[in-house]
Amino acid sequence: MKYANPLLARQTLRANQRRSPWRWARWMTATALLQAAAWPLLVNADGADETPQHLQLAHQLSPTTLADEKVQTRLLDALDAMLSEYPDVLRARAALEAAGHDTHTARGARWPSFKVGTSGGSAQLRNGRQSYNTINAEARMSLIDGGAIGAGIRSAESQEAAQTSVLFGTQQNVLLEALTAMQELSRLEAKSAVAAESARIIGQLARIEERRAELGAVGRNDLRQAASRQAGALAQQYAIDSQRMDALARFTRYFGFSPEQGTLPELQVPRQWMPANENAALQSSEANSPELQEMAQQIAKAQAEVERSKAQRFPTLAAVVAHTRDPKGVFYADGTRYGLEVNWNFGNGFELRDRILKAINELQGQEAQQESVRRQVRETAAAAWGRSQAGQRREKQL
Repeated sequence: MKYANPLLARQTLRANQRRSPWRWARWMTATALLQAAAWPLLVNADGADETPQHLQLAHQLSPTTLADEKVQTRLLDALDAMLSEYPDVLRARAALEAAGHDTHTARGARWPSFKVGTSGGSAQLRNGRQSYNTINAEARMSLIDGGAIGAGIRSAESQEAAQTSVLFGTQQNVLLEALTAMQELSRLEAKSAVAAESARIIGQLARIEERRAELGAVGRNDLRQAASRQAGALAQQYAIDSQRMDALARFTRYFGFSPEQGTLPELQVPRQWMPANENAALQSSEANSPELQEMAQQIAKAQAEVERSKAQRFPTLAAVVAHTRDPKGVFYADGTRYGLEVNWNFGNGFELRDRILKAINELQGQEAQQESVRRQVRETAAAAWGRSQAGQRREKQL
C-alpha cells in the first residue's frame, strides 16, 4: 500500500502500532524476511551479480591465528630468560652458591691447617733483660674429633640442598605468576572488547530512544533510563580498561615487552598432566612440593647440629708439626717439634649443655614447621582442585 502523503503514511503506521503491537511486530518481521528474499532478485535485475548470495560461516580462530610465530618465540625466550635472570631467582641462586661455599669450607676442616706467626719483646733473664724476636710456623691436622667435623659437613650439605629446593620453588613461583599475568591480560582484553561492544550497542539503543522520544512514542522517563544505562555501560568499560592497563603493566614486569591486543596465545594444559582425582592431586602436591623438600632438608640440618653439639663434649686428638726460629736463643733453640695434642674443652659446665638443648629445640621447631607447611600444601592443592572442577563444570554449562 502506498500513500501519496508521507505524513499520512506515518500516522497510519503509528495507529496500527497502537491498535495491535503484536500484529505490528509480525508485520515488521515479515517485511524484513521479504526484503531479504527479494535482495538476490534485485541484484540480478541490475546485472551486477548473477550468482546468488549465501551465508557462510567464518573460519574458527585458533591460537595460531591469534598469535603468530614471532610472538610465541618472543614469549618463550622471555620465559627462558625469566627463569635465570629474574631478581628473585638471582637472589635464590646467590644464596645457593653461598651455601655451596659453606659446604666446601666444612669439608676442608679434615685437611691440615697451617699457621705462621711472629712475636717480639723483652724478657727478664738471670743475666739481665734481653730483647727477642721469634718466628713460628705450625701445621696441625685433626685425627679424632668425636664426629664434630662429619656432623658439620652433613649440616652444610643439608643447607645447600635446602637452598636448591628454595631456588626451584622460586622459579616455580615466578613462572606461575608470569603465566597468571599473561592469562589475566588475555582475559581482561576479551572483557574490554565485550564491554566496548556492549557500550556501543547500548549507545545505539539510547539514540533510538532519543529519536522515539522526539517522535512522541516514549516519554522522558524512558529516555532518562536509556541515558543511565549508557552511562553505566561506559563506566564499566572504563573500569575494565583500567584493570587491563594494570594487567599490562604486570605482564611487562615479567616478560619485558608490551604485546599488541589480541596477539597472546591461549594456554592449553595437556590432559595427562591433570591428576585422576583429588587424592592423586594431594599426593602429587606433597611429593613435588619444594616447600616440603626444603623443610625436610632443614630438619636434616637441625639433626646434624644436634650431633655436632653432642660431639663437642669429647676430647680431640691432633697431630702437630711446629718450628720456631729464635735468632738470639732467648727462649727457644732452633729445631722442629713433632707431636700429638689432646684437648678436652670442659668450658664452665653449662655452655655445652645449653648448646645441645638449643639444637634440640631448633630441631623440634623445624619438625613443627614441616607439619604446618604440609597442611598448607594440602589445603592449597584441595582448593586448586575444587576450582579446577568448578571451572570445568562451568565451561560445560556455557
